[in-house]
Amino acid sequence: MVHPLMQAFCLLVVSSSHVCIDADQNEFVPRDLDVVIGILRHGDRAPLGTFPTDLNPNSTYWKYGYGNLTDRGIQTMRNVGKYLRERYQGFLTDDPEETQVRSSFSYRCVMSALLLLEELYPSKSPDESNLARMPEHNDKYTLICKPQIKKQLSKLLDPLSGLLDLTWFLIRAAHELGLSLLSDATMVLEGLDAIQVQKEYGLSIPSWFEDRLDLVSYNSRRLYALIAQALIRNMGGELLRDISTLLEDRYQLAGNNSENAPVAIPGLQNATRHSKFLLFSYHDLNIMATLAALNETFSQRPSYGSLVLFQVTKKDQSEPEITILYRNGTAGPEVFPIVGCPVPCSVNKFIEVVRDQFPEAFTAESCGLPSNYTIL
Repeated sequence: MVHPLMQAFCLLVVSSSHVCIDADQNEFVPRDLDVVIGILRHGDRAPLGTFPTDLNPNSTYWKYGYGNLTDRGIQTMRNVGKYLRERYQGFLTDDPEETQVRSSFSYRCVMSALLLLEELYPSKSPDESNLARMPEHNDKYTLICKPQIKKQLSKLLDPLSGLLDLTWFLIRAAHELGLSLLSDATMVLEGLDAIQVQKEYGLSIPSWFEDRLDLVSYNSRRLYALIAQALIRNMGGELLRDISTLLEDRYQLAGNNSENAPVAIPGLQNATRHSKFLLFSYHDLNIMATLAALNETFSQRPSYGSLVLFQVTKKDQSEPEITILYRNGTAGPEVFPIVGCPVPCSVNKFIEVVRDQFPEAFTAESCGLPSNYTIL
């Protein structure tokens, strides 16, 4: 599956204070924790493709195929599963039915979720009934919306945008990859991705890129931030709207009083108000768009295996509260500030903030697709 960034580019050129510790409870788990909702970036992967001047087209590191997890990525996801098991000891049990996962169609996302689940529930490995793989061309969290992409990428040609240096870099980089930016836009982006992935594995890369590693990394981050802004409505906004719906249903904030009523989110139909962990297994752009939607100052590209954790606590009859944690790679999780919401934030206030920013549900038409196009 082509990375969303690659699809997009080619369109232009043609913790809480009340944490307590029980004897069998992890110190990171608030005593009143009720549910955790997570967004995961898949584990380390092979390059998405190759390019004419590629020095490593058949590296054994890519033995599972382009775009798929590598051995390092497999271990990354096992480690994430172990981390979550240790973090939520005393909250999660050994019953995998308490966890439900919605995954991108991408094989690397599906495998990442399954590997994580194996480590989260080592004594009773869950089967794929706990995981829903969404149809590739109908998943609203990964759709490439042409109108927004064209508008955002047109800035690359605007002399007042401050991005002309990025444009010239892409033109020269294409030449060094043995490609043309005009005719091979997608391959250029895949080539730049491959350069960085190969360097992560200590492989030799063309000398022009070797001499400019910092520039390659810097411009890659700029390009990803640009694309994330274009896709913020569906890749981030829809995730936040759906998380709000999950919380609204769970705490009967919309007048739904049926104790075991299923939630209305495709892929999480088996979740109930007794579910403890709901996970979205997706891509770097989903995390970027989600966090940028909550706080516009965010522009990092998350590392493999990164997590956004929405922790919701509920004390007796009091209003539930939500705290968002961001764990970039293996770094310690940090509280992520939500503009317009204190820490912790009431669930009602969180929903209000999300709905104020994204008042209307994402539609096929808003993505430049026919009105009868199915989105899930």
